[in-house]
Amino acid sequence: MTYSLQPDETILYERDVTIQGQERTSRLMLTNLNIVMTEYEKNSLFAKKDETHTVYSVQDIKIYEDLPQVLQKGKHIRILFLFQELNLEFDSFIEANKFRMALFKLVTGKTAPARSAKKVKNAIEIIDDTLGIDTVGTTKAVLETGVVGTLVSGTGKKKTGSKRSRSRSKSGKAIDALAAVASGVVQKTNGPEQPALPEKAALSHDEQFVALKQFKELFDAGIITEEEFEEKKREVLGK
Repeated sequence: MTYSLQPDETILYERDVTIQGQERTSRLMLTNLNIVMTEYEKNSLFAKKDETHTVYSVQDIKIYEDLPQVLQKGKHIRILFLFQELNLEFDSFIEANKFRMALFKLVTGKTAPARSAKKVKNAIEIIDDTLGIDTVGTTKAVLETGVVGTLVSGTGKKKTGSKRSRSRSKSGKAIDALAAVASGVVQKTNGPEQPALPEKAALSHDEQFVALKQFKELFDAGIITEEEFEEKKREVLGK
């Protein structure tokens, strides 16, 4: 007997797959209400195929931290329900991923990019609260005034009434060092004095790379001459 859709039921995805532990293929159908597995059996050479339907309600899929427990590993999909699980094997990774994304969107109401954006937003908020900075504000400043202007004026500080000292990451120290360097370069164009570049020991390899990249941007922008760029490069590398 053919599976009959309910009046408010719509097909979202349909594909032949293999259920783990079985050799023959089954028809997978994802609707807005259910996951329907249809198996075909043929009793004789000329007999029609009999259809057996197993229906799984999407409302029974387990949720953990707002994420449906639909686990993908290559072409394999494992779906954890409240009282059972379903293991499916697709013919390609692309089809497995397409089904997983369709099921995620159905259960959560959000696409993969939307979920990723929320995850990144939450991560930024945690970093800002921990370090007391304003990542979004700093990014906006870079877009409006450029990298040099942002480094000279300093990274954005998150407004807060607390005066507690916060730990600073290695990248934060690198930005402060570069701010002093960039400030010194700008002052050199307006006067004879220039703050000394931090010694090589004060900069890690990553910080040296960032400093060199910054001076290259200053040189490309015409703020410093080629001689000044080579001089700063030697100072950064400690040569």
